Amino acid sequence: MDIRDPSPPMTRSLFLAPLGRVLTLSLLTGLAACQTEPAKPVVSSSCQVERADFAAAIDRNALPKDQPGGADAYYAALRRASTDPGQEARSLSTDIDEDTKTVEHVTASFATLKACRFDRAEEIRSGVAGGSVAAADMAPLLAGEQASFSSEIALAQDAAQHLAQHDDMLRQVAGRLATAAPGTALKVARAAAAAPPPQQPYVATAAALIYAKPASTGARVASLRRLQRVQGPGGEAAPGWVQLTLNDGSAGYVESGVLRPVQPNASALKAAARADATRSAGGDPIAEAVLAAQVSLPQRQQALTSLIDASSEAMAQAFSLPLPATAKSEAPPVDESP
Repeated sequence: MDIRDPSPPMTRSLFLAPLGRVLTLSLLTGLAACQTEPAKPVVSSSCQVERADFAAAIDRNALPKDQPGGADAYYAALRRASTDPGQEARSLSTDIDEDTKTVEHVTASFATLKACRFDRAEEIRSGVAGGSVAAADMAPLLAGEQASFSSEIALAQDAAQHLAQHDDMLRQVAGRLATAAPGTALKVARAAAAAPPPQQPYVATAAALIYAKPASTGARVASLRRLQRVQGPGGEAAPGWVQLTLNDGSAGYVESGVLRPVQPNASALKAAARADATRSAGGDPIAEAVLAAQVSLPQRQQALTSLIDASSEAMAQAFSLPLPATAKSEAPPVDESP
């Protein structure tokens, strides 16, 4: 009888089986890694006009110059230029006005750029849904827009920090002027407590688009319905355009031809006139400078900071990929019971 020892072949089969499983698992792992690797961003070429305006606003030559010696040196320079406290205050007010314009330019240009970036993301998603953009291109295109906007947020943060440091110096100088002028603090407190300027109410005479800047080439930020009531600072922001205050406090612009001003009643006009007189600090140049440095300028600075923070928080959602159809169908139902 031929009796064969089964050990060698069994040993070989037992050795080869685990090796095969290991190779299979390694292949599957590598395939999964290739499938989950994030798409390489496509460098964004959109929003060129908006980015150019933003770049001009945050350019070092446009931002306030650094003051060697800080508030002490600035205050000493004011005193050397004039011995009249009123003239010192007017010189300070001139610098505050320049700072205010700079903050407003940075804020407006960044808001316009944000709207353009978010609009571009929506265009990409809509293009894929409509077939004008390949589905495979959506992820890299959105990643490119997000990368561009992320760098723009960082630039805005740097500019805001530089402006905040300069504004803090102006507030310190204004505080010294107030200390040297008895009664100024009370005038400033009364002016700061006065009611804000009333908004001009309007009624939309037709449906219209609201833009991020006073031009039809700007990013679209909202829309108006016919007979919708809105409000804004009043007057034309640019020929043929009216500025409106949106629900989140930001500015939007609509063509003036679709708005009809609503006339406030007489009592509202009188109250507005009294508040305006109080806000002017009685025409005292020192009180006006202190009020601008300690109230108006910080408000604009806070608006810029809030815009940047809100943009950073909304960025991930704005450039996210839409959920697959299966994921949407598996979402839990919304409870609409009373």
